[in-house]
Amino acid sequence: MEEKEATELRSPLPYATSITTVTAGQAFRRIQRVVALQWRGVFVVVLILANVVFFATVFLQFDGTTEKTPENQRIGFKWLVCLLQHNGDKDKCLDVAAELVIPEATALAVLFLLSVSCLLLYDSSNAGSDGGLV
Repeated sequence: MEEKEATELRSPLPYATSITTVTAGQAFRRIQRVVALQWRGVFVVVLILANVVFFATVFLQFDGTTEKTPENQRIGFKWLVCLLQHNGDKDKCLDVAAELVIPEATALAVLFLLSVSCLLLYDSSNAGSDGGLV
């Protein structure tokens, strides 16, 4: 194994020729242009982050309602007694059962956002070999 000799740089900065001085206004306009070109990507990322936060809070809430705690057992027993009193008619015990689960509107919102999030990621105008993912 032979060692190569150290090469000598002509300039202390190899990219010195690409450095140009720009004013604050020019830099601001350049950043504005980049943001204007990338607004859709930023928007999709913000929507995905909002969905993730919403899903996390709902799933944590759901986890709390399904844990085996004395409070949940008490509510479950109350629901069971209600079912026995009404000969298994679940419609008459819905108010008691509502304490055991997350609200229906929240569950529907989760399902809606999960289905819409697929549409956010799919760009039919850019469909190519990768399936049209953005």
